[in-house]
Amino acid sequence: MVNRLFLTCVILCAAGVCAADVVMTPANAEIVLSAEPASPVAFAAEELNEILSRALGKPFPVVRTPTAGKISIVLGDCELSRAANIDVSKLVRDAFVVMVTTNRVFIAGRDDRTCDLKKDFVGKGRIIRSEHATLFGVYEFLERFAGV
Repeated sequence: MVNRLFLTCVILCAAGVCAADVVMTPANAEIVLSAEPASPVAFAAEELNEILSRALGKPFPVVRTPTAGKISIVLGDCELSRAANIDVSKLVRDAFVVMVTTNRVFIAGRDDRTCDLKKDFVGKGRIIRSEHATLFGVYEFLERFAGV
């Protein structure tokens, strides 16, 4: 069983573009959600944690604020993503940003706060017309960097 995730990322450094290999494990990484995440963002966190815990054998902690010394996967439009200059209002529908800094991975897109994906749509065969781009970003992250 794999017990860590090797993340090869391109990081924008002050001197230019640098390549970096980041090793993520449930011991050194966490999923960060705002205090009141939109329902699609909370669902995206569940999906991310479920798939990573299957791949790595243990769930990642889900926290409200980043822990010093840990790699934080920050989800959705929140104070932290806005402080990193991510403006989801400028994105078109279903577009998302996956951005990596030294110790943070940001995944954010436009999300409909009134839509409860889990309650209203999952397993019900309904067409989802709401915005849930952070979820699309999580799936892209998992496909590109976690190989799932």
